Amino acid sequence: MRLELPVGVSGSDALASLALVSVLLIGWWVTGRALRHSDDLSSQAAGRWTTNIRNALILIAVVGLLMIWAPQLRTFALSLTAVAVAIVIATKELILCLSGSAYRTFTQAYVVGDIIETGAHRGQVMEINLLSTKLNELHPREGSIRLSGSSVIVPHSLLFSMPARVLAKKGGRTTHVFQLVFEPEIDLFSRIDELRHIAALARGH
Repeated sequence: MRLELPVGVSGSDALASLALVSVLLIGWWVTGRALRHSDDLSSQAAGRWTTNIRNALILIAVVGLLMIWAPQLRTFALSLTAVAVAIVIATKELILCLSGSAYRTFTQAYVVGDIIETGAHRGQVMEINLLSTKLNELHPREGSIRLSGSSVIVPHSLLFSMPARVLAKKGGRTTHVFQLVFEPEIDLFSRIDELRHIAALARGH
């Protein structure tokens, strides 16, 4: 029967490791036997020497094995680094979304019910989870707060690349933008009372 070593493990390294461990075990057995049969040392001193020698031999074994297997350990560490880099690249977007969720939580940027604008997306926050925010989109016209009936999922990774502007807090006042077109020959100041009356009627409704 032929013994096959794992890939990347050389026979010389295995033999060197076996030889090192064998020598240390033999040395441990010889010194232990000599200390136990020594008439010049008390049992307490012999135990102390036994402990010191054992610790020294273990240290020598660890250092020796590290020196023998250093090339293989270096290769293994490089492989682990490559795998870690690949995992980070593959999950970059997921990590950014989770980080963005933590950023939104700590800064209390917005909550459900707020009307926000981030990038090209503008709408009322309907749902927030660990990865994204669901918006009930508003009409694309500037200044409009009328719901368009469609929704959009905004990943939290966008919070690191563009600001989130809160247009209206939940339960707060909303700013409306109106555009009034008048004929140039009409004197608005002469009809200001009429305009105030119309605005009051609109506010009542």
